[in-house]
Amino acid sequence: MYLINMLVLLIVFLYSVSYSNWKQEFFIIASGSSPAQFFNAIKTKSEIPDSIEANDLKILKIYKDANFNILLSDCTTPGDAFPTNEYILKVINQIPDLYLLVSDWRLIGSQRPYWIDSNKKINYLNDTTIQDVVNQYKKLPAKLRNYIYGYYIADEPNYADLEPNTGTYLITRIAIMQKNQLLGDPNKISYVNLFSNRVAPFFYNITDGTYDIDRYNKYVDLLCETGVKVISFDNYSFIKSGKKRYLRDKFFLNHELIAKKAIEKKVNFWEWILSNEHVNYTKTGSIKMEHDGPADYRTSIDEPQLRFQAFVPILYGAKGLLWYLYGPGSPNSENASFVNVPGWTYNNKAIVDLNGYPNLDTARPLYTWVKQINGEITNLGPILINLNWCGTFHGSAINNWSSIQAIKNKKPTIKYSTYFENNLPTFSDARNTTIASVSTPDNSVGTIAIGVFSLNNTDYLALLNKDLDMAHTYTITLKKSGFSIWKKSKTDSSWSQYCKTGNSFTTTLSSGNMDLFMLGNP
Repeated sequence: MYLINMLVLLIVFLYSVSYSNWKQEFFIIASGSSPAQFFNAIKTKSEIPDSIEANDLKILKIYKDANFNILLSDCTTPGDAFPTNEYILKVINQIPDLYLLVSDWRLIGSQRPYWIDSNKKINYLNDTTIQDVVNQYKKLPAKLRNYIYGYYIADEPNYADLEPNTGTYLITRIAIMQKNQLLGDPNKISYVNLFSNRVAPFFYNITDGTYDIDRYNKYVDLLCETGVKVISFDNYSFIKSGKKRYLRDKFFLNHELIAKKAIEKKVNFWEWILSNEHVNYTKTGSIKMEHDGPADYRTSIDEPQLRFQAFVPILYGAKGLLWYLYGPGSPNSENASFVNVPGWTYNNKAIVDLNGYPNLDTARPLYTWVKQINGEITNLGPILINLNWCGTFHGSAINNWSSIQAIKNKKPTIKYSTYFENNLPTFSDARNTTIASVSTPDNSVGTIAIGVFSLNNTDYLALLNKDLDMAHTYTITLKKSGFSIWKKSKTDSSWSQYCKTGNSFTTTLSSGNMDLFMLGNP
């Protein structure tokens, strides 16, 4: 066993070194639903057609019109994965600047066999299977292979899955994927999505509320040591109790930890954000929230909440966002089970409907909101992809958010978290940056967070209003003066001069919104 483990680590080292020349060229905006679920060609026929059907091309144009640039394919079943992905690539080939993050059941499904049948506890993965999968995709014509962005090979691995002595399969999978990509696809990535920092029992004890920050740091380190170039995680922390909504404790801390790891390990980070109600997604062993509200305890998602979720990762230097979900999780009914896993249910009023057409509901037009937000991020993308994160600072450590602590067999205790309060950087910690102070006319300094960035000896500030109900006006006083202050447009590629000279500027931000400023000349 020792020799096997050493061999695995050697493979990882050799290929992670060779893999280091990969560079992310654009800001990622990805969808969390495979287009295959909407394709008539796949839904209504027993065989995938040789030619592209008009409706299927229309479906992908709907993705593109909402300013997505990466699609995720479906795990499907072992026999259907490759032909399904090949057909998706043929359709994508017709649309510029759209790519596929390949998900193949033979890779990711082997991690979770119960996705196919909850009674079968079989690990289908072996080295030969990995080799066969990679070789199959490598043989695709270049015009199709060029539209593969990478391979989604693991979702939310447990802590042990990443340790060399117990996680051999996952580590070997990453190493072999990277080795074979180098032979024919050097610009593809091996993609793994991690748990958030509040998942029990790995990092958080629901019986006493203790949290193991060192274990979570090691969890992220173990993934980085495989040579992957992107850290990805999801943290769906909006919940409600009665008629009030809350943000779970350690939400910003998770971003702080990941942002620092991304710099330390010289990788980028992406984050999954929640676009649709996602009911009771926890499984045995994870935190199961007790609550006062109705069964779908997550608050109805509105535009300010969508903006907040999209802009918080950017505030910490994220280089990619993935929306979960794009389409309804279940094709049958409002509360039907998802892929035979008990407790996985979804609200069908997603970004698009069951046919893949835009949800333009009068009260909650999710497609319109997400399209607008994605468009703004697309316009910010060329500068965001190059900025170097220096730190994120909050007007108040408690951020005007309460925390609901999950205690087994008890209703939640609504209170401010002392751990959160003592570990979140505030403006008093920003003394080594360009920020001197922040003031507001309505005593709402606690609602602001500022991401500080640098590029070519120029400072940039991303300002976020964390209040999801009200707009606020902020005056930012700087330590430097004598330069122009410019504001980045979110509707095109331009910058506008905001202030000619001085050491302060004032701006108003709507609820959940963010603006980007540059302290110098464009």
